[in-house]
Amino acid sequence: MSGRHHRLRVLVVSNMYPSARDVRYGRFVMDSVESMRMLGVDVGVVAVSEPRSGPVRSAAKYAGLFVRAIGAALGGGYDAVHAHFLFPTGWAGRVAARLRRVPLVLFAHGSDVLLASRDDLVGRATRRAILAADVLVAPSRALAEEMRSAVGDPGLSVEVVPMGVDGELFAPGDRVAARERSVVPRDGHLVLFAGALDANKGAGCEELLEALDAPRLAGVRLVVVGEGFWRERLEKRAREGALAGRVEFRGQVDRKALADLMRAADVVAVPSRRESLGLIALEARATGTPVVAAAVGGLPEHVEPGVSGELYDPGDPRRLRDALVCVLGAPEAYAPSALDDRYTLQGSARAALGVTEAAIERRAMGR
Repeated sequence: MSGRHHRLRVLVVSNMYPSARDVRYGRFVMDSVESMRMLGVDVGVVAVSEPRSGPVRSAAKYAGLFVRAIGAALGGGYDAVHAHFLFPTGWAGRVAARLRRVPLVLFAHGSDVLLASRDDLVGRATRRAILAADVLVAPSRALAEEMRSAVGDPGLSVEVVPMGVDGELFAPGDRVAARERSVVPRDGHLVLFAGALDANKGAGCEELLEALDAPRLAGVRLVVVGEGFWRERLEKRAREGALAGRVEFRGQVDRKALADLMRAADVVAVPSRRESLGLIALEARATGTPVVAAAVGGLPEHVEPGVSGELYDPGDPRRLRDALVCVLGAPEAYAPSALDDRYTLQGSARAALGVTEAAIERRAMGR
C-alpha cells in the first residue's frame, strides 16, 4: 500500500449486511469487507442486518446505525470510513468520518441514486450527502453519470469501482454434471433467470416469459430463482399458453446452487429495467455461460455482443426473443472470456483501497 507505517484501518458503515436471518442481504458488502481483510486491512463493520422494513422498524434500525457508527468512530483509530448507500447511511458515515477527522468514501449502489433525483427532503439530504463525501464511488460509468445528473454537476468526480465476483465459486464446469446436481433435464435448452421478483427485475421476468411463449422457442425450459411480490403474478403467467410445464420457480437458492444452475444453463437472461452494474451477468460470464441482457445501466459496459452474449432494447419482448434465438441457435459462437481483474473480488478491493489511500494522502497534505 502507500508506505504507511501502520496497518490501514477502515470503518465500514452499511444499511445492508448478511446475517443468519438472511445470508443474501447485502452479501456484496460482506464480500468487499472480507476481500479487504485478505489484503491485510483492519476492517470494522457497523451495519443493519434486518431486511424487514416499515416506518417504525426503519426509524429504529437507522437510529441504531447512527449511534453505533458514532461509538465505533470514537472508540477505534480508523484511517477512513466507507459508507455503503447514499442515504441514510451516507449521513451516518459522514458523522463518523468527521468525528475521526478522516476521509469519507461513499459508495452508491443503484436505487439510492434515484433518491437523489427526488424533489423532497430525502432527495435534498441525499444530494448533500453526495457533495459532502471526500470520495464518491459507483460500480459503473452509467451510475456515475446518473449521480452527476442527480446533483446537476456534469463535472462531479466519481470513481468507478465495480463490485467483484467470487471467481472460485463462479467458475466453468461440466454442464452435464451441473444439470444432474441442479436436478434439471440433461437434454434440451435451459434459460436461467435470477433476481428479485419486484417492479424492476420481476417486470423483466414477465417480459422474458412473453418472449419464451413463441413457436421459435418451443421446448425451451426456464428456471426462475428469486422471491418477491411479483412471484404470484409471474407464476400465473407461466401457467398460460405454451409456457405451461416449461417454467420452474425455485425461490431463493444459495450461491453454490446458483453457480451450478449457471453452469447448467445455456443462457442466463438479465431482462432488468434498471441495473447499476449487473453482477448476475458477470457471474454468468465467470462460469462461461452466455448472457442475454437488456441494454441498461452498467450491462453494456461488460456484456460484449457476439462474444459473451447479446444485448437488446429493454421493454421489447420481440427483441429479447430474437436475442435468445440467436444465442440458443449457435451456442458455439459464444465464448465468454475470463473476468478482468477489476471484476474480481480482490481486484475490486484493491481499487477501493487505492482511492481510499489517495484520499488519506490528500487530507494529510491539506488538500
